[in-house]
Amino acid sequence: MFDPVPPDIVIQRQVEEAIALGHPLPRWGWKTPVAYNSSTGAERIAGWQKVLIAERLGLLSRGGRCSVCHSASAEQFHSEVYLRSVAVRSVCRSCHYRVHRRFVDPNGWHVFLGGRARLGDWALCLRTFELDRQQAEQVASARDVFAALAEL
Repeated sequence: MFDPVPPDIVIQRQVEEAIALGHPLPRWGWKTPVAYNSSTGAERIAGWQKVLIAERLGLLSRGGRCSVCHSASAEQFHSEVYLRSVAVRSVCRSCHYRVHRRFVDPNGWHVFLGGRARLGDWALCLRTFELDRQQAEQVASARDVFAALAEL
């Protein structure tokens, strides 16, 4: 049976090809971020660059409603596993902050989701602990990153 390549992998390949052909890398102008789900700060920056290039090439677009709260305008992207950096979800600034804060305040995250999440929402798959490198690699190798997170 034919198993199509996941859309984010198709986008990632197009971005990597554009970079190989000379597309400039966006400049990161802030302090190197801390590790997240076992991806280093440098890996996070590289992921951010790929997402931004994908957006500039018209392969990803922000917009519509936030995929967490469903009410605010989505103005950012969230990458949960930077080993698959363009497997993103559109989020508002407030929810993006809460997504990253969930490791510090897991109960607050659950309370927040309880009033907003809908059955099947990707945010329900998020763990309240950081993935180790083996778990991150396992999730990154799955066809669907968010479904793989739900299985951890």
